[in-house]
Amino acid sequence: MTDKNANKIGYKKTKLGWIPEDWDVMKSGDLFCNYSKKNNGNEELLSVTQDKGVIPRTMVETRIAMPEGSTLSYKLVEKGDFVISLRSFQGGIEYSKYRGIVSPAYTILKNKKNIAAGYYKQWFKSSEFIARLRVAIIGIRDGKQISYDDFSMIPICYPSLNEQEKIAEVLSCWDNGIEVLEKLLDKKQLHKKALEQILFNEKKSWQLLRFDSIFKDYCKKNCPDERLLSATQENGVIPRDMLNGKVMSPDGTLSGYKLIDIGDFVISLRSFQGGIEYSNYRGILSPAYTVLKSIMEINKDFYKYFFKSYRFIEKYLSISVIGIRDGKQISYSDLSSVKIPYPPIDEQQKIAKVLSNCDEEIRLLDKKLEMLKLQKKGLMQKLLTGEIRVNA
Repeated sequence: MTDKNANKIGYKKTKLGWIPEDWDVMKSGDLFCNYSKKNNGNEELLSVTQDKGVIPRTMVETRIAMPEGSTLSYKLVEKGDFVISLRSFQGGIEYSKYRGIVSPAYTILKNKKNIAAGYYKQWFKSSEFIARLRVAIIGIRDGKQISYDDFSMIPICYPSLNEQEKIAEVLSCWDNGIEVLEKLLDKKQLHKKALEQILFNEKKSWQLLRFDSIFKDYCKKNCPDERLLSATQENGVIPRDMLNGKVMSPDGTLSGYKLIDIGDFVISLRSFQGGIEYSNYRGILSPAYTVLKSIMEINKDFYKYFFKSYRFIEKYLSISVIGIRDGKQISYSDLSSVKIPYPPIDEQQKIAKVLSNCDEEIRLLDKKLEMLKLQKKGLMQKLLTGEIRVNA
């Protein structure tokens, strides 16, 4: 925890760092017990998520396989309980606003003392607590697991109930603001998808031209001094040093890598899942990619959006996919004979402008959401360490 409270009047040094003198430090096991009550056969099935806590399985966006056979061994979770999941060391322990049942693989925590559940909902998500969870990890074959016994030994702050409630109330306001922005962002993204469905619906004024009359397979090599790029489904073609995860550097010479210019497109191994990628950068790509360069007048932003649209992926790409051992591959030769829309240039520009405006709105909302989350994180650090007091 922070040392900003060090030697300040009204603070004491503990195994959790400097905290207010009227706060206690307890073991997690002194506040929470390992609760295990089995399903009575009539409870709702719940899922444990890192972003939304413990929620009904029907609210989970991705498809989850229903349990086979009886769920009588499943554990009961009540509103206000917490759950230790297999991935708790990554994102904290999850809070439940619902009553229901979860897989017996989870550990259910029920409070033993009078606490404000909202305070510990925030505490269990703090970087301080998650760091201590990682110390309590036991490795298993398919991941990592935190046992109740290890959890129970982790030190935890225990302010007065009144201050717990006030801290929870303040942070809950930030959570509500974040939730509102997240819902608005989801609506904007759905609105954009709906617009794409309408805007990319072929009109009588549109020509349908063979793919190879609009784009050629461009292959220029022996440019080893150019910037190394990677094709991504989320951000298009970007410099490799902008990737979040660690990427293996290529072994040996780069002379076989392909040159790509700003405004070119790329067919990658996974294009059939997420569309053809656009490049805002000049550089070189692995020879496994197919680089596409326009050979007639186009609005590149129009095709940037069109190639990522559901309509293009389902109607045009799907008929060009051939199976290979470890996935599917789209070849230029197969795609070349496919006829794709070629609207008048002025209409391409108008459609691109509408979708570009949508993207700008989404970008601004996303940035605002990111800032709000960072502000909340900083506030959590101050409130959960007692650097800022809310009980005065």
